[in-house]
Amino acid sequence: GASLGTAGTNATLTLLGVSAAQAGSYFVQVSNALQTVTSSTATLTVLPVPPANDNFANRAPLTNGHPITGYTFGATREPGETNHASLVGARSVWWSWIAPSTGDFQLVAISTNLSAPLAAAVYRGNSLTALTEVKSGISTISTNQTDLAQVAVNFSAVAGMSYAVVVDHGASSAAFFTLSI
Repeated sequence: GASLGTAGTNATLTLLGVSAAQAGSYFVQVSNALQTVTSSTATLTVLPVPPANDNFANRAPLTNGHPITGYTFGATREPGETNHASLVGARSVWWSWIAPSTGDFQLVAISTNLSAPLAAAVYRGNSLTALTEVKSGISTISTNQTDLAQVAVNFSAVAGMSYAVVVDHGASSAAFFTLSI
């Protein structure tokens, strides 16, 4: 809704060092003596780096049946953090989940354009150094046209019990992924 500069021919908008204040909807208007045409809107979302749930103490809530998108840009490995699914990871992100009922559940994490295994794990415990693994798994990589890492972890849970969920990988690059229980 506000001009970002003077009108010009072949103008380019470049945003460097993007901050949260620059998040929003962007569009372009092109005009001549006869008409003005407005482009479709492009939405710029600025994510915090590292992710807000980079550390175990800052686990984000995860609900049943609602896939979420996560990312590992700027994520780190905490001192004392275990290897998830025997993977020496470097970019872990954490969630907390409360089992809605007693029974069997499946944690699924899927990432594209990640050329390294993706690990996912479910733990019980209230501190990083006192976790008990419930179940963990590690993906295989499919390189058929795009790098696809998918891991599914089947586990049993007790109604009302709180669990810690982690996704991690050891790649030097970062990734977006979807996660659901």
